[in-house]
Amino acid sequence: MQLRQTTIEQGSTFAAYCYSPAENTQMRRIAVGSDIKPSLDEVESFIARSEWVDLLAVVRGQLVTGTGLGLKQVAPIAGFHWRDDDPGGD
Repeated sequence: MQLRQTTIEQGSTFAAYCYSPAENTQMRRIAVGSDIKPSLDEVESFIARSEWVDLLAVVRGQLVTGTGLGLKQVAPIAGFHWRDDDPGGD
C-alpha cells in the first residue's frame, strides 16, 4: 500500500496483478493467520479496488487456447518460458 500511495502521490497510476482468485484466498489466509500487517480488512479493501487486476479474468474474456487457461498454458502463448523444467509455486 505504501508503494501504491507513493505512486499516486507522484501523479502516476498504479495497478497490481494476479492470476486467479486463489491469490485473494492466500492473502486472506495470511492476514488471518498472522500478527503482521496487513489486516484482513486491509486485504479486503485492497482486493476490492479496480487497481487489483486478475489477469485470468482478462484472459478468459480474450483467449481460446483449446488446452485450458492455466498460467502454464497461457504464458508460452505470450512468449514467456520458465527457467525450470517443471515450474511450480515453491
